[in-house]
Amino acid sequence: MTQSPIWPSTHISLIRQIRESDNSDAWVTFVDTYGPLMVSFCRKRGLQAADSDDAVQDAMIRISTAIKNFTYDPTRGRFRGWLGTIVRRSIFKILEDKAKSPDCEAWGANMAFDIAVNHQLWTDEFNAFVFRMALNRVKELSSRKKWDVFCAVWMDDRQVEDVAAQMHVAEKFVYHTRYELAKRLKREIRYLTDNYPLLQLPSGLRSESDSEFASNSDLFE
Repeated sequence: MTQSPIWPSTHISLIRQIRESDNSDAWVTFVDTYGPLMVSFCRKRGLQAADSDDAVQDAMIRISTAIKNFTYDPTRGRFRGWLGTIVRRSIFKILEDKAKSPDCEAWGANMAFDIAVNHQLWTDEFNAFVFRMALNRVKELSSRKKWDVFCAVWMDDRQVEDVAAQMHVAEKFVYHTRYELAKRLKREIRYLTDNYPLLQLPSGLRSESDSEFASNSDLFE
């Protein structure tokens, strides 16, 4: 896994920090955390590198202004959707500029339609991205033994007794590790998103042993 941005160990979410104060460190962490996701989304939608950078810069400017008024309300949608709307608007702005050129008009119209009707793509990419970030953070904060146990029993969905026998640890240790690291994962997700997304593990994510993640939807109940 790649090195994750450094963020403080706190119960105050990243979103709340940049919303409620002029915390420059929190803003840097936000940019370092979500910037790569935005760039990846732009590139997958067909924007070139320079256009993707311009779209992300525009989105960050919009976010820095709009975040002050963002309030999490589950009846109106999550941070995930709010952020996705801003990113898509920034992409639309780039596409509108491209569409002014006669040879790019059809391309721009098609891309705008593709993004508008496939908002699920943002949801899927956001979910997978947050899981990777949070899992990477959990790995960094855990001992090698606990991480290996967690990968086996939670991500690979193996039986507790089998994991305990193979790794030469007590079953109680396996149960405790699964609970401890799952709780930490939930905390890291809350830090990143200001709420618990009602997600299942994205099917595209895999453990380091390259086995499929189990569908541990109970983590977010």
